[in-house]
Amino acid sequence: MLTLRRSAGFLFLLHLLSVSLLAALSTADLETDLSYYRRSAAEKKLDANDRLYILYRLQQKYQDTHLNLAALEHEIAHWNKIKRRAESPAPAKTEAAGGAVKTVDKGPSSLNQIQLEEDGDTLKIVLKLSRPVVPKALRVDDPQKPGQPVLMLDLPNTENRLSPVTRDMRWGSGPFLSVVTANTDDATVRVRIDMRKDVPYRVVRTGNEIIVEARDESLTALPAIGDGSENTDASYVIQPGDVLNIQISPAKELSRETIVQPDGTVIFPLLGAVTAKDLTANQLEKKLAQDLRPYVAKPNVSVTIKQFSNRNVFMMGKVTRPGPIPYKSELRLLGAISQAGGFTEDADRTAIKIYRGRDAQQKSFTVNAQEILSLGDLSRDFLLEAGDIIEVGRGGNNVFVIGQISKPGNYLYREGYTLLELVSEAGGLGIGAKTKHVKIFRQTLPSRKVVSVNLERIMRGRPEEDVSLKAGDIVLIPQKSIYSGTSAVMTVLSPWIYLATLIVALVIATG
Repeated sequence: MLTLRRSAGFLFLLHLLSVSLLAALSTADLETDLSYYRRSAAEKKLDANDRLYILYRLQQKYQDTHLNLAALEHEIAHWNKIKRRAESPAPAKTEAAGGAVKTVDKGPSSLNQIQLEEDGDTLKIVLKLSRPVVPKALRVDDPQKPGQPVLMLDLPNTENRLSPVTRDMRWGSGPFLSVVTANTDDATVRVRIDMRKDVPYRVVRTGNEIIVEARDESLTALPAIGDGSENTDASYVIQPGDVLNIQISPAKELSRETIVQPDGTVIFPLLGAVTAKDLTANQLEKKLAQDLRPYVAKPNVSVTIKQFSNRNVFMMGKVTRPGPIPYKSELRLLGAISQAGGFTEDADRTAIKIYRGRDAQQKSFTVNAQEILSLGDLSRDFLLEAGDIIEVGRGGNNVFVIGQISKPGNYLYREGYTLLELVSEAGGLGIGAKTKHVKIFRQTLPSRKVVSVNLERIMRGRPEEDVSLKAGDIVLIPQKSIYSGTSAVMTVLSPWIYLATLIVALVIATG
């Protein structure tokens, strides 16, 4: 069909494009194109797909004109109808008693019922259909609702026969928040399942039922459509204490869950003790398949790691809760920091260290989390591995203000932070502030740079001259030498106070 489209469709499109390229399209052009299309399609005996391929290109050609396209749209609707009729399954004929032929209807399936069932610590949403359907599943993570994923199930060639009440079902507790069904434009029923929390789930097809089950206990995340494979890091090597799910076909009676023994072996029927330690799941699959060949014809083996013995990443430094964090597949740096309670106020977000491996094999990586958050590009978030050590240092993500200011101290730096914003956040200027000679001490290796700013000029109507600050800046608001008759003592002591304060601030900024 593709070759046909390329030949017939391409020649036809060449004809269309050769007509009135420089002139405005007219009704006469449309009639000529439709006449040529009908004649060429009949001569070449094009099927519905190839006709529609050409008709849609023709529609694109005229879509921005103000012409009456009713004839073109009628032609498209006509061939769409023929295409749907050709794609719908034909009734199956079976031989009945006495030689009579009985027709069995194999038309669209129908979604007749949705119900919630409880099985121990597992909750199940059961979709009951009139005949089997293979669903298309998609998991969606909404950034506005972190930790509350949405599972979309599309049921093709299915009619929605649910009552109005069961088309929108909600629950006040458990892992499932709601189930909503709706029809799409292509004879598909879409089932939207909102999860209350991010727990492992699986979708299982059995007969005329589709079952979505979830439970709260710790499981490895399962794929959307249960095909016997779990979301396991392909490079992970099996360790003692790991729980393995081993599926064997066609000899399903051999399938089992088993724990890797302290000596690194698993006990398996017919084979006895099989060494699993230091093998990946894929390598163990091949080993078991080879060992089972004398007993099982063409064995198909699937090994998944259901539970890991000891997989953590370790968080150190300026986070709220330093310590081990359970590792799971696809764990990234920002997710691990979130599980550790987030950054502390004095954390350096620009140079986070990740150490991987041991001894001579150890590697280190430096990640700028502030840049990832500022750009909003989470695809750049660093992918962690089990055993990684994360160190969040103390750093210059603050700016410091001292001197004649209402609330001297350190303030969290953010992108685009300016001097006026800092003064405002620090409660405004103090009495006797010398605003014409504000100093900004800025680290520019190997020494510090001093920037002089006329804050008074900025505050008198020149906001465009406001100065952008940088992380680690120290801002000094000096005091006028004499600002009142009662300030003699402070005038004498103030240089020493400023000097002591400045030294303290420099010590804090440089660690």
